[in-house]
Amino acid sequence: MRHIFAIFILFSLQLAQAQNADGVLVPVQMDGQQAPMMLEMPAAQPAGDPSVLDNLRRAINEEASKEHAQTQKDGWYKSTTKRFVPESMTFFLATGLVVYETAWAKAHGDPLAMERHILSLKDPIASASFYAFMVANGFYMHRKGLSLPATMDAQTRAQMMRRFSYGGMVWGSLASSLISDVFSPFKPCLDRMFASDYRKDKHLEETCKKGLDGAWEQWNVRNKFGQYAPQIMSLILSQKTAEIVTAGINNKVSRVAKSELWEKFAIKDATKKMIFKISAVDAIMTFIPGKGPVMVLRWAGKLVQFTGFMYIDHLLSTSVYRGFNNAWRPTSFVFDAMKIDRLWKSADRFAWDEAAPASKNIECPVQTPNCLNFSDISKEVINFSTQMQQWREHLNAANEQDLAGWMEMTKKLLNQISLSYSFYNTYLTSLFETLNVGNRIQNNESTTEAWNNYSRYPFRQLPLYGIATPQIKDSDVSVRDQYLLSPHKLEPYQITHVHNTMKRLTGLTLSNKEGAKQWELLLSKLLSAKANEIGQGLVDLNTIVGVYGIEKQRKANFLADPKFMNLLISLRKELGNPLPVVYAGAGFSQAFAMNEATLEMAREANFSWSGKTYSFTKDGDYLTYQMVCGGEKGVLTDHLLFSDDFIAPRIVKANSKPLQICNNYGTFVNSNNLYSMVLTNEASKKDSVGITNYITENINYDILGDFRDNKNKGRFDKWWSANVKEATRPRFRDFDEKYQVLVNKTFDAIWGTNASDATYLDFVKSRAVKGLDLINQSNYLPKTLAGSFHFEIEFYLDILQSVSLKKNTASYNSVSFLDRIAENSKNSASAGVYAKRVSELTELKSLFDAYFNLLEKRQVTFEAYLDFSKKIREQIEVIKKRLGADESAKQSKLVNEEKTEAEKQTDVKTEIQKINFKQQPAKHATAIAAIDGLNLVESEMRRFLRMKLLISQTLDIETKEFMADVKDTKKSSNDSAKVRSAATPK
Repeated sequence: MRHIFAIFILFSLQLAQAQNADGVLVPVQMDGQQAPMMLEMPAAQPAGDPSVLDNLRRAINEEASKEHAQTQKDGWYKSTTKRFVPESMTFFLATGLVVYETAWAKAHGDPLAMERHILSLKDPIASASFYAFMVANGFYMHRKGLSLPATMDAQTRAQMMRRFSYGGMVWGSLASSLISDVFSPFKPCLDRMFASDYRKDKHLEETCKKGLDGAWEQWNVRNKFGQYAPQIMSLILSQKTAEIVTAGINNKVSRVAKSELWEKFAIKDATKKMIFKISAVDAIMTFIPGKGPVMVLRWAGKLVQFTGFMYIDHLLSTSVYRGFNNAWRPTSFVFDAMKIDRLWKSADRFAWDEAAPASKNIECPVQTPNCLNFSDISKEVINFSTQMQQWREHLNAANEQDLAGWMEMTKKLLNQISLSYSFYNTYLTSLFETLNVGNRIQNNESTTEAWNNYSRYPFRQLPLYGIATPQIKDSDVSVRDQYLLSPHKLEPYQITHVHNTMKRLTGLTLSNKEGAKQWELLLSKLLSAKANEIGQGLVDLNTIVGVYGIEKQRKANFLADPKFMNLLISLRKELGNPLPVVYAGAGFSQAFAMNEATLEMAREANFSWSGKTYSFTKDGDYLTYQMVCGGEKGVLTDHLLFSDDFIAPRIVKANSKPLQICNNYGTFVNSNNLYSMVLTNEASKKDSVGITNYITENINYDILGDFRDNKNKGRFDKWWSANVKEATRPRFRDFDEKYQVLVNKTFDAIWGTNASDATYLDFVKSRAVKGLDLINQSNYLPKTLAGSFHFEIEFYLDILQSVSLKKNTASYNSVSFLDRIAENSKNSASAGVYAKRVSELTELKSLFDAYFNLLEKRQVTFEAYLDFSKKIREQIEVIKKRLGADESAKQSKLVNEEKTEAEKQTDVKTEIQKINFKQQPAKHATAIAAIDGLNLVESEMRRFLRMKLLISQTLDIETKEFMADVKDTKKSSNDSAKVRSAATPK
């Protein structure tokens, strides 16, 4: 692929630029046979006889002149807008070529890169961003075009405009980045406005709010200079490089075309033979009447320009960003260190008493007003956390995006498998219980009242779904979770609410006889003691007010009276949002979809609900369909451009698929007809009404078990392990091979090693990185991730030591705190800047040291790092509580108030002094910031520890626990890094 890409650029540029070369057309010999193509070869020609490439160049320049004239006529803005759609597709294709080439060259890289690129077609922000690219590019080209003399010939003008186009792409790229930067926080809000996916509503709402709240924080000179300065440098360098490369290729092609070696290359070199074929075909195209072939070649030239520029920028930007950040970030951090040091020393000097500095009559320098005030120290500690996290992102820039892609893909697949397991297991458990109870009632072993203790899923309908219900007494389960866990307990409360609402309206009379008749009929249904009859009344109510659409509303033949309509609308609102589910199986699917425990899992799983013969609105509908139409075993799809998806297996017996819905020529099924249509067993030809009955009648009893014997349940877990876990493990092992290459490179960044230099190219790249890292001579920002972790942990521990004691007596007036911490972080036996730490902090330091030992081990188990993580977090909470920095202590009372005797007896002997929230707000805020920083460091270390797990191993981990671990780590990282780092290019 890499060589084909290079050849594509080389010869497309040759054709697009149409270099001068004297020659004639001769037959091309391929493998001893004459090819049916003609190729221009160097040879003597009659004077004045133009070559093929001259003709081609002339045709291309004529089209360029026409386009330039039309642009001048339309104006640059109108012309740019007219070209938006075709050029955006060209740009999309060019970007795709670069992404594909990068993915091929770095097989261990981001597995979602191409998928994100393709899905960007649906992104309005991406479209607006490219439109800004075109407008800026068009304006630049317009201004440059005006500077050219009007008498300039078409060929020279075309060459100059092609040169200007690279400058236009520089300005276009900057405009595109700026638009994307400004509007990206609004993307979740736009998605929320137009989303129809129930799984993402809550998440998009939270993301929208968080994005808007934090959007303004990133817009400051420091952040934006760090983001745009290296981008500008990279783009300018890419522009000049692209111009040089283009000129070099053109000159080389011209020389080769005139060389006597050309024919020898064509005969002996297989690659050149392929090139001859390409060139010959394109040359023949110039003789075809019309401008079609010329337009195609002009489009190819534009595609090559986009692709070449982006590819060059991709190659150069990494080094530019690395070098820039190694110079810029350490320089800017020096000022942070100076401010932290000044505020910290002032806080220590006055024992964190914010009122004390005001009593000192000290004249401060102009650049540091209120030089003794330390109230802003907590903000500096938070900024310290952000800067250190972004520095680690910079150090691991080559791997961060790839790691994020692997984590996202793995998380999706694990959630898909886990969600499917949960649905199948719950469905089969409920089905077994329901059939077992029904069998006992049928055999007079139980009475019909036994149904009151069971959900009766999957046969249970939910005719009262959506009826507003207060929290059930003596239950901690939310109302929405009751639908799945215990609908039989929820239903009586719903019936009571409907009856109470309707009883208030029983005396209502309508003057219109037809309206009165309809009202009485509706009233009788809603006052019924049977849930199904009430449900039918709710269906009528929804039909009348138009919930099911205008067509069904018209067919209902209701009274077209505004007062009657308003009455029913008000009634429905008071009842809640009733949406009766009246088909067996559909109720279980709906209850499963709305359950809080599965909702987030469903969002992360992100199953596609559409296929050739189906389109659903809920995961439960899709998985019910898979229970019948799935394969014998669960599989992971192996897509070329998109990431894998999990396809759940069937649970019905072999050779029992219903042909109506399980083949490409069957009935198109959706959430409305899945549970009601008649299905026919392809083997027995027996009909079943609804998919729920079909599953029950054709179930594989090895999975379900013998429902006649309560103790003879099926072997679902064993079946799932064999048909899903083991069936998908080979594919996960394929992932492991690629993923481990990336993990090794990341651990090189952690420890500063070169263990992953498997090839000569890897060796060159790693040495180039180390060369660029020599620019960084900072005492605070280490060259390795491990050094960064050590430095940051020491900083937080010393800050907490400062706030823990009533008075600090260390001699430090002439030495920078952060200089001491940087030096101490290189010594594992360090006791900090105060020479001694309180016992709680000493214990925390030892736990972090043990955590580092886990990082150095070749393999780590999930249980091992999770156990250490738990211990570290518990110790942090102990420190937080003894400082009195937890919110419960703040809300209950002031910590300096007199304690009760019972509280005194439960006190633990400690050197830590509790914080008075009223008198020491800066001290409290600083303690919280340091504790949050420690939690962040732990979560980042845990992320790297998790990388040591093979992806295939996570199949054997309780997925819910694993996902909680992932979520917790991700949340900590997101909360701290609200400002995007300039460490890596977009």
